Parts: sequence; structure tokens; C-alpha cells
Amino acid sequence: MALDYRGEVSILELMVYTCALLTSIYLSFRHRLSRNAGWIFLTIFSLVRIIGASCQLATLSSPSNHLLTAISTLDSLGLAYLLFTSLGLLSRV
Repeated sequence: MALDYRGEVSILELMVYTCALLTSIYLSFRHRLSRNAGWIFLTIFSLVRIIGASCQLATLSSPSNHLLTAISTLDSLGLAYLLFTSLGLLSRV
């Protein structure tokens, strides 16, 4: 089965956010998991984006309403953690 553009974007998201997840985990432990630093929110944001991209790839083989609901929920949840991350990192400046 050939990938469409959504599948290619999901694979790219998996690569980018896996690197971001590893970096944010390292920085979270280095800064002792303080919430005001913003790194813990970047870790959660990366996890949400990885799970969302995985669900998007899962819809290629068997599309269902449950996976589409999970994708839309994770996208909206990811937006909230993106805002938390930006507020946490801007508070350090």
C-alpha cells in the first residue's frame, strides 16, 4: 500500500518529535522536573504528537471512527500543551 501525503507527514512527525522527546526528557531531568521551566510540558507535547502520528498511520491500514476521534482529540490536546510549553519557556526569559 502506497503512502499518501498524510502518511508521509506522520512519518516525518514521528522522526522530529522522537528527537524532541529525547531532548526534552534530558532537559527535564537536568532541571529537576520543575513545571515553570516548560520542559515537562514539551515532553508531554512530544508524547501527544507521537501518539497522534501513530494513530494517523494506523488509519492507513484500517480506518475507523475510533481512530479518527483519537486523532482529533490528540490534536486539540496537543495545542493546549503547545501553549503551556510556550508559556513555560517564555517565563524563563
